[in-house]
Amino acid sequence: MNRNSWGNSVVNASEMDEGRFAELVGAYGANPDRWPGSERAAAQGYLASSATARQLVAAAAGVDHVLAMAAATPIPTALQARMLADFDRVARRPSARRILRAAAEFVWPGAPAWQPAFALGMALAIGIGIAVLTPLDGHLGEGTGNNMFALDGSPDLDSGQGI
Repeated sequence: MNRNSWGNSVVNASEMDEGRFAELVGAYGANPDRWPGSERAAAQGYLASSATARQLVAAAAGVDHVLAMAAATPIPTALQARMLADFDRVARRPSARRILRAAAEFVWPGAPAWQPAFALGMALAIGIGIAVLTPLDGHLGEGTGNNMFALDGSPDLDSGQGI
C-alpha cells in the first residue's frame, strides 16, 4: 500500500483483492461515489475485471435500494425531551475535573488552572524549605552560652513608674 502526498493510503489496482473489495462494498454500499477516494480507482478496476465483484455490487445495490425506500421514523417529542434532559443531567454530574476547576476559580478567579496550582506548589515548597532549614532544638552553635536572648540576662529594674 502506498501513501499519497497527504499521507492517505492509496491502493493500486493490483493490490485490491476480493476481501478488501467486499469490505468496501459492505461498508460504503454499491455506489462508487461513496467509496474512499484513495481506493476508488483500484476498486473500480477490480470491479471491471471480476465477476465476483460485480455480484457483490449487485447484491449491495439491492440493499441500498431497500434502505433508500425506508422512511425515517419520527422521534416522539417526549422521547426527544427525555434524551436531551439526560444529556443535561450527565453534563451537570460532578467530576474530579469540575471540582478542581471550581476550586481553582474560587482561589484565583479568571486565571488559567496552572496559575493557582503553581502558586500553591511554590507556597508548599517554600514552607517545606523553611521547615527543613529552621533549627528546632534551639542551639545556635558554640559561643552563644546562656545569653541566648540579650534581654533575659538583664535585671528587672523598675524605672520608678510603679508598674
